[in-house]
Amino acid sequence: MSNSIFKTWSEDDQDMEVRHQRHWQHLIDLIEEPILNGLTVLDFGCNQGGFLRALYARKPFLAGVGVDIVEQSVAVGESRKGNLPLSYEVTTTPEHHTNKFDVAFSNAVIYLIEDLNNHAKIIKTMLKPGGVYYVTHSEYQLGDELESMQARINAYSPMPMHNHTLSQIAQAFINSGFSVGVQLFRADGFISIDREQLGTKEVIDKVRHASAQKHIFRMRSPIKV
Repeated sequence: MSNSIFKTWSEDDQDMEVRHQRHWQHLIDLIEEPILNGLTVLDFGCNQGGFLRALYARKPFLAGVGVDIVEQSVAVGESRKGNLPLSYEVTTTPEHHTNKFDVAFSNAVIYLIEDLNNHAKIIKTMLKPGGVYYVTHSEYQLGDELESMQARINAYSPMPMHNHTLSQIAQAFINSGFSVGVQLFRADGFISIDREQLGTKEVIDKVRHASAQKHIFRMRSPIKV
């Protein structure tokens, strides 16, 4: 996670939360845990907190914590949690939650993290032995597609995009003792096309991205004997 705290992230945060609803529901369908009763859940890079609310609606859990480095986003999460067993925290050192979580998630966040090995160590510290970390990530091809995506993200993000390969992510977590699995995170229906994406190249890129470039990792932390 960044060493800096930010007041705001993007004017697009609310629209992004709306767009991610379908992505979150598909992710919830894919996780291997049939129920989360009695478990403690982490959302790493929670933004406005919408994923934990969506997850609780489908698979209730004991308690959930969302961590982020953006004050305004975390404040929105706190304001929307109602009576749910959720808390949201602005922090650059989330590892102070030691051995606390049974299941953790990061949704389209890891591309903003430069040091993958350090990130794996932080997640290992936060998870209970045998805890699971789900990561969604897209690996873009070199060339125009990558340059276009980096330009879009870097235009609004205070942190630059890193195009980590699947192999680099897997290696970082294997280095920390995790068992690692990955599968395609395929689109589960029609892909919406915005007005700005009506050009043939942009549309086919979005279809390709949704059907062949998005992936989900399941990382299991080592069990201490």
